Amino acid sequence: MNIQEILFLVLMFLAVFIFLLLVLFKLNGDPVRNRVAKLAEFKNTESDNSEFVSNLIKVINPISKLSLPSDGWEKSQLHIRFVSAGWRSPDAPKLYFGLKTVLTLVFATLAYIFIDKSIQAENPSGLVFILTFAAGIGYYLPNIVLSKVVKNREQEISETLPDATDLLVVCMEAGLSFDQAISKVATEIKIKSKILSEELELALMEVRTGFTRERALKNLALRTGSEGIDLFASMINQSERFGTSIADSLRVYADTARIKRRQKAEELASKIATKLLFPLIFCMLPAIFVVLLVPSLMQVKEFFS
Repeated sequence: MNIQEILFLVLMFLAVFIFLLLVLFKLNGDPVRNRVAKLAEFKNTESDNSEFVSNLIKVINPISKLSLPSDGWEKSQLHIRFVSAGWRSPDAPKLYFGLKTVLTLVFATLAYIFIDKSIQAENPSGLVFILTFAAGIGYYLPNIVLSKVVKNREQEISETLPDATDLLVVCMEAGLSFDQAISKVATEIKIKSKILSEELELALMEVRTGFTRERALKNLALRTGSEGIDLFASMINQSERFGTSIADSLRVYADTARIKRRQKAEELASKIATKLLFPLIFCMLPAIFVVLLVPSLMQVKEFFS
């Protein structure tokens, strides 16, 4: 291969490479424009979701009155769970109880439709039991979803709280006051946990509107329902009451919270062996027995035949 052929191949490679770069750039477009378009799309999605929810509430509002409690809602345990789940809109109870009513009727109707007509005629008591069971599933399904949301929020707050406490210690030792440190932590921790950031910002807003710090921290613990936040609030209040260093108390609390988080992870890891017994016994072992025994059984059958 002479020099002209090598030069020709190099030029062909560069031409193809530049062409592919131009195609990729044309397909991807300007990164800044793409980011602006994604933000605009996200805002449009939020507006579409809010519009959908508002329309759904308008439709479901008459139905929700059938099961919506009229008195004592603000002090009920269910309202506290709504706050812990982050469902703090005034329309959240209407949507929740309306969905409970709708799902109860829908599940019972679907069960009645899919049950064989002969079974309905021969066993009416069984039909009543099935319809009641299906209606109960539809009625308690929103409760399961609510418990799952509350558990996920508490878990995220518990996992993020030690890091937020360390950051709070650094800010206070750098010379910031407690309120300024909370504001800084709420801004920085948003990258890892938006839930904890919003709760800290809300507690800071309560302090700025006239609540005492002790009351704001108690409200924070009540809103989140997290045991870690409750201990955090109690520790801060006791440090202020007895005049001890808040930074030292926070450092001890962060170490304790991190130890608890590690112990919880070790506990979950130790349960893996027990949880694997069910799929091992009912899924893997039968397949292993089939692979090992079927050839032997076939040979025995051939021998006796």
